[in-house]
Amino acid sequence: MKDLEEIKRDIWSTEDVEERKEKIVQYLLESLKEPRDTEEEDSGTAENWEPDGQEERTESEEGKKILEFLQDKVTDGMKLPELVDVFEKMSKISVGDWEDWEDMTLFEAGTYSFTGRPMFTVSLVRQFPNDEDEFYQLHLDALFLPEEKTKGITFSEWSDWVEGDFFAFVRETEIYRMMKDEMPAEVSIDLDET
Repeated sequence: MKDLEEIKRDIWSTEDVEERKEKIVQYLLESLKEPRDTEEEDSGTAENWEPDGQEERTESEEGKKILEFLQDKVTDGMKLPELVDVFEKMSKISVGDWEDWEDMTLFEAGTYSFTGRPMFTVSLVRQFPNDEDEFYQLHLDALFLPEEKTKGITFSEWSDWVEGDFFAFVRETEIYRMMKDEMPAEVSIDLDET
């Protein structure tokens, strides 16, 4: 995939706003195809995340701030509605002077084996630049034991694809309505880099 500067030049090479949006979507879809590294012991979990590089940047400090916010506010026994509420509050905390398309939120769901066994995972992800042509991603994942009703579900929607309030959209999805009363088997919070 191209580095961030090439992507920015490509996106801004056209005057047509709709064409720019299409290019942004194309780059986002390409980035989703790249696998997340879940094997490394120090892959950026909430307990051991440290910013890379010799200088700590404002963005990494801001990333740590919103990570700590989630760690403080997410407690055992929270169901999906409370988790979405906390994530929505966190999403209003500034992490830098970024364009809207650079600081985005993702709502996704599906059955994945990130934990070593298949779990139906409902995720909220906040993505923002790290100033080195990559992004930080803060994940809040609610993991549920797979059931017949979750079989075959895959869903992914970025905030910039949604008109109006993103979290209102999340609360109206079939996935949210189906899982809102279920108790997650596990909730994880991770901050990593793309």
